[in-house]
Amino acid sequence: MKNHERLSPTTVAALVVAITLYSCTSVAPAAPTATRSQTSTPTPTGTPLPTPLATRLPTAAPSVTPTPSGPPLTETFTSAIHGISISYPAGWSIQHASEPRTGGLFFFDDPVGDLMYDPSLTDHLFLALASQPLADFSADAWAEDLLAAEGCSPGEPLVVDGAEGVIGTDCNLALISTDDRGYLIWLYVSGDDPEVFHVHDRSWFDQMLGTVQLSPQDARSGYAAEFRLPFGYVLPDGPEFDYGTTNETWFEIRVPAFAEAGHPGGVILQAIRNGLVDPCDTRSNTLPIEAGPQAVIDYLKTVRQIEVSDEAAATVGDMAAVEATIVATPTSGCSAVRPFLEHTEPVPADIPLRIVAFDVGDEHLLVTIFGDADNPTWASMADELIDSFQFQTE
Repeated sequence: MKNHERLSPTTVAALVVAITLYSCTSVAPAAPTATRSQTSTPTPTGTPLPTPLATRLPTAAPSVTPTPSGPPLTETFTSAIHGISISYPAGWSIQHASEPRTGGLFFFDDPVGDLMYDPSLTDHLFLALASQPLADFSADAWAEDLLAAEGCSPGEPLVVDGAEGVIGTDCNLALISTDDRGYLIWLYVSGDDPEVFHVHDRSWFDQMLGTVQLSPQDARSGYAAEFRLPFGYVLPDGPEFDYGTTNETWFEIRVPAFAEAGHPGGVILQAIRNGLVDPCDTRSNTLPIEAGPQAVIDYLKTVRQIEVSDEAAATVGDMAAVEATIVATPTSGCSAVRPFLEHTEPVPADIPLRIVAFDVGDEHLLVTIFGDADNPTWASMADELIDSFQFQTE
C-alpha cells in the first residue's frame, strides 16, 4: 500500500465483503475435455476389411462441424436371402449375399452379408445386412453376445419396423429380432476422412433404419447371383449340401453323402432358349423352342436318342410346370447327347432322370433331379428345394 498507510476499520470491512462476494459468484475454469484417440487403422480402399464387425467409430475432430444428415436415400434394396429391405443412396454398388449367416466374424467381402457401398470408398463406407435363425439363443443374449464379441459398448433400446432390438452406443450396429430370427444392420464409416464420417453419421443411420422392412418369411439359404435369372433358395433340413457348376445357364446342388453311399443325388437347374437340329453335334444349327413349359417337353420328344415318359402337369412354387422322365440311349456315332444350344453336360446314358420344365417370364427353365430312385428320402427333399426357388425378374 502506498506510503504503507493503515486502512481504517470501515475500509477493511468493505474489502472482506467484496472478496467474499467474488468467491461465491465466480465459476472455476473447466478442466480440459479428454479426447479418445482412434484405435483402429483404416484399411486401404478396395481391400477386404481385416477387422471384426463392430469396429469402433472414431472420435470427431474438434474443428469439424457435423452435418445433420447424409445423401438422400432414394434407392431400395431387397435381400434375396435375409428377408429385409432398406433404402440407400443413389450411385452405391451392391454385393449380394450368397450364403446364410450362422455367426462368427463379419468381413467386407464375406458372402454371408448383403453389402451396399460407395464405389469410390469401397470398404471405407458401406452398409451391411445379414440375418440368422436364433435357434436356442434368446434375442437379448444373441444381441449382447454379438455386441460384446465385436467390441461395441452395451446397446440402447431400438425399434425397427415394429421389431425390438438394440443399437451400439459407440458403433452403428443395430441388432433386431422378430419371429425367432435375428437381424444385423451395420453402417461402417472409416475414420480416414472426418468430413465423410460426419456426413454419414448416426442421424443418417437412423434415417436408414426408418426405411427398413423385415420379412422373415422370405429369408433364404442361398442366392445364385450368376444365373441368368438370379434366384434365392432354401436348402431342406437334414443332409449336407455341396455345389457343382454354377454359371449363367447352369446351377447344380448335390448331396455328397448320397455319392459316398454309391448313388449320387442332386438337382440341376438349366436356362435354355434353343434346341439343336442335331443334338449330337454342338456345331449344329439351332432350333427355336416355343413359349411355355410343354414346348420344352415336346422338343425333347423329337430327339431320337431320348425317350420321354411319365409326362404330367406339375408346379414349381405357384408356377405351372410339366414333369416327365427321360432316358438317353447312345447310338452309333452319338455317344453324348446335348439337346440344348447352351453349353451343358451331356445327358447321362441309360439312367432315368426326372425333369421339370417351367417358364419365368420369357425364359425356359428346366430342372433335372437325379438320384431320387436310389435315395428314397431325396425325392421329397428335392421337391421342397425346387418349390423354394424365388427368382429376381427385375
